[in-house]
Order: sequence, then structure tokens, then C-alpha cells
Amino acid sequence: MQKLDPQYDVRASSIFMYIEWKEADGPLRYVKTVHPRLSPEDLLNRDALHAHYKAVGEEARELWLRKYDQPMPEDVMMQWAEQTPADCLPYDGTVALSPQEWEVVQSVCRTSELTLAMLWLVVEGCGWRPGQPVPVDAPEWELIRAEGKEDGGYLEIVRSLLGMPD
Repeated sequence: MQKLDPQYDVRASSIFMYIEWKEADGPLRYVKTVHPRLSPEDLLNRDALHAHYKAVGEEARELWLRKYDQPMPEDVMMQWAEQTPADCLPYDGTVALSPQEWEVVQSVCRTSELTLAMLWLVVEGCGWRPGQPVPVDAPEWELIRAEGKEDGGYLEIVRSLLGMPD
């Protein structure tokens, strides 16, 4: 198992995607912010939570301005990486996906709720490739099973991503 970089690890970081969803053709514009996860106490503290979201929003606006040389539009939506479909943005991991692997990601997204967080865990954390089955006794499955305890369909989605039968 590889150590998962905090910018891809939703268990260690709060990863927020600020996306300008467009109806018209053209690339989506987006920025990503990564912050350490809040403690359980801070999650219950309204002032700490408010300060956290305010800082994240300010960082997103600064990133947007640097990336696109214009202020972030008002209609940009923030969402967690755990809720962002894996195929809606270009893959930004340290490992490049081949066109064939990206086609697998897109195919799985058409039939399931594969998210950025799931894809990062599979590719960046486990070192696995979309469309390539792995042995069922590989130690990395422990990471997948741990995530799957909270989400019943997680294991099935990952197996589908790897091209493995149920």
C-alpha cells in the first residue's frame, strides 16, 4: 500500500471542489482546496466551523483568481470530493490515466456513483489501474473494505472500476 497524499485523502483532509457547472459547451472551470480535517470538537463548535468554511472560501477565491485571472463567479458551487463524480473533471492525480483507463472511469460513472475520492483511493492509494483486476487477497483491499463499511455500494463500485465480477 502506498501512503496516500493528503491532497487525495478524504480521511485526512477536507477536500472541496469549487466548480462552475455550465450548460453550454466548453471546459468546466474549477479549483480544489485541501485542508486538514476538523476535530470532532470543532465540528460541533459553530464558530470554529464558520471560520473554517470562511477560510476555505477565501482560499478558493484566491486560487480561482490566480488560475483564471478573474474573480470567481457567484454561481460556482462548492462540493466535497466524496460527492463529486469522478468523470466530471480531468483526473488530477500524480499517476496519469491512459485514454483507455479514462474510458473505464467514464463507463463506471454512467452506471454507479464513482466519486473523485474513490478514484483517488484506488489509483493513488492502492496503486491500482482502472480496468485491471487485482487479486482478491491483495492487502490494499483492507483500505477499500474500511471505506465500504460506511457505504454499502463502495466495494461493488471499486470492483466494477477494476473490471472484476461481483
